[in-house]
Amino acid sequence: MVWQPVNESYRFYAQLSVSDPFHLLDYGNKVIRSIPPGGIYLCNSDPGRFVVTGLCENDQAGKPFFVISPNQLTDGLYQAYLESMHGASIRTLTSKDMQTAFEDYIEAAEQRAARHQSLRGEEFQMIDGRPQVKGPRAVFEITAALTRRLFDNNPGREFFVDFVNDGYPMEWMFPYFEPHGLTLRLNRTPVVSLSDKAISEDRSYWNKRVVSLLGDDFNDTNSFNELSQFTDRIYVQKDLSGLTGDRRFVASEPSWHGQASHLGVSAAWSHARAAIASVYLWRLKRANTDEERSRMRDEARIAFCQAFALCPSSRETISNFVDFLLATGQRLDALKLAEISAKLNPEECSELRDKLAAIAP
Repeated sequence: MVWQPVNESYRFYAQLSVSDPFHLLDYGNKVIRSIPPGGIYLCNSDPGRFVVTGLCENDQAGKPFFVISPNQLTDGLYQAYLESMHGASIRTLTSKDMQTAFEDYIEAAEQRAARHQSLRGEEFQMIDGRPQVKGPRAVFEITAALTRRLFDNNPGREFFVDFVNDGYPMEWMFPYFEPHGLTLRLNRTPVVSLSDKAISEDRSYWNKRVVSLLGDDFNDTNSFNELSQFTDRIYVQKDLSGLTGDRRFVASEPSWHGQASHLGVSAAWSHARAAIASVYLWRLKRANTDEERSRMRDEARIAFCQAFALCPSSRETISNFVDFLLATGQRLDALKLAEISAKLNPEECSELRDKLAAIAP
């Protein structure tokens, strides 16, 4: 358990060492100011966890709120750490919770395998008469179950989420999500339809932030050609002539210092916006009326454009953006943007570009 505060302190320093400190601290402080005291903040990204934790007034006392990493919930030592830190204030998870989540997942995976419907990233086998599951999906599914148990165990607390994993998102959360500045609010009851007020406030918040950082809000008046031209000029060619945004922020994009594998503050802002865009995309795919489909398509498009403009080298951002573009029949636009991401981050984005090139007309 001693390792956790050592790790969090070191990783906070590491984040500051590879990114622009001003904008990274600004990101963390804006998250902190947006979450009400006593809430529970579920942080899936490194900046969301380590920067916010490092800036909290008193992490042990949950001031101003409790910071919990869902990615660590399958780790028994992390569970013990949470209990020692917050057990007197919130209801943390127990070894029984972990065992139940594991057993429920094994049972469900076995049933899926019998129907030949195993999930992507899930490998089920029977070895010596005992079920065995391999693959990253197993960890994500158990993590999702544990996160749901934590949510149900603390009905009097407000929950907020910083980032939606693009590989295996926690599907149970999506009906409860609502945009909340840099984060997503996890409501107690499903949100039947996002209100006009919530959507308007979300767009207004991000338009102002993106204009201050990049000089353009990339709203619905922008074409994909303009977006691709901007990102190619600023991030690939590194031509800042005419940029009316913040040069320090633009230079925090990993392509500027050759560390695409260690994403900094530009990725933190991009991932936050892409997470909100993913909620709009989720609702777009399930909309029952033309009006709802049109509204969700517009908001997802704007949010994804802004996320991409903030950090086009991010694999998470381009993967989610491509999902949206393919869902709306825009293969060539998807390929055009994926090509830019591959130039900036060939190690992580080239495969996606090549797959799109193979299916694009």
